[in-house]
Amino acid sequence: MALTTYTIGKIAQMICGQHGTSDKFKWDNFIYRSYPQIQDFFCGNCKLKLPGDYPGGREAYANEVLKEVNGETNENVLSKEMMVIVNELLLMVKLEKSECFLGAVEDINKVLTHSNLKVEHDGNKNIIRFIQTQDNQILRYDIDDAIPEEDLFKKQFPAGLPFGIDKPHVKIFGDHGFQKIEYEMDSKTVIIRDKDKVYPNFTYNKLQEICRVDSNTDEKLRDFLVEIQTAKEARFFKYYSQKFNMKDNGEVPMLLPQAWIQWHSRNKKDLRAIDSKHADNLYRVDFIAFWEYKRFAILIDDISHYGIKNSNEVFIANEEQYSKRLKEDRKLRKDKWEVFRISNWEIRKELLDEILDDLKEFIGF
Repeated sequence: MALTTYTIGKIAQMICGQHGTSDKFKWDNFIYRSYPQIQDFFCGNCKLKLPGDYPGGREAYANEVLKEVNGETNENVLSKEMMVIVNELLLMVKLEKSECFLGAVEDINKVLTHSNLKVEHDGNKNIIRFIQTQDNQILRYDIDDAIPEEDLFKKQFPAGLPFGIDKPHVKIFGDHGFQKIEYEMDSKTVIIRDKDKVYPNFTYNKLQEICRVDSNTDEKLRDFLVEIQTAKEARFFKYYSQKFNMKDNGEVPMLLPQAWIQWHSRNKKDLRAIDSKHADNLYRVDFIAFWEYKRFAILIDDISHYGIKNSNEVFIANEEQYSKRLKEDRKLRKDKWEVFRISNWEIRKELLDEILDDLKEFIGF
């Protein structure tokens, strides 16, 4: 769907920010940009590939770019580039004029109304979706869908994705006048970074490339992957690998074990002592997979995940423990993970074939 001329014109003014000495237009909630800064906004922040300079002043330039991006799109599909532009416009306000963010959202929504659109944000002031009301239907466009494919992993994991047994640690140091951040590496941690081209599909062959292994060192990589797992996880992993020929079949997702999707410098005991909202976060996931631009979390639960020991050291069902698992799933789904959870009991009962058939259908390979 194309935005109206009115909406395009007002968003162009917001990109320019205050007009300067003139009162032609004035958007106090937005950031002033000179002509070169507008160029940098489109090409740097929004990753647009523009043909060159446009004639006219700042407003005319922003208008021409937005008209070109708006284009002739499918009636029910908002241009991905336009979503990125609006998202980046508000993100800059959030970062540089945070006190003006809510006002900026209100301004944006006033002009988007003329195109039957509005934006929503979460409690952390992150734009999460555009909503279009048309024919009494609400069509939602997730921001992740608008991120250029080569930047999606970088946006989801800006510091990279570690996997291994120990909680990762980072170091910050000076380098030629600039502050740099790196992981403190050890023999039981591997880091996947945005340059490693995880999307659209992450296979075992891609992991081999990241770890720089060849036919002579591949066995060490496979041993490492198994060593960082529990016995039940290793059994599940080996069965999956053999059933679907994960090592050699380029059409099978790599199951990445012990992936640290988030963590905190303090331990969970300390976080609970200060009543932190991060106290019950799930830091490390048993397995994750990336397939068709989606990310999957595969969790294997032992009895302690839903029960506690009584005075006789026997596990009994416990609602609080079970509720923690439900809370984990809600948090993962909110963070755009597809969640697949199984139990050790299912693995012991020789149900792996059935489970893996379900997983194959769930991921879609």
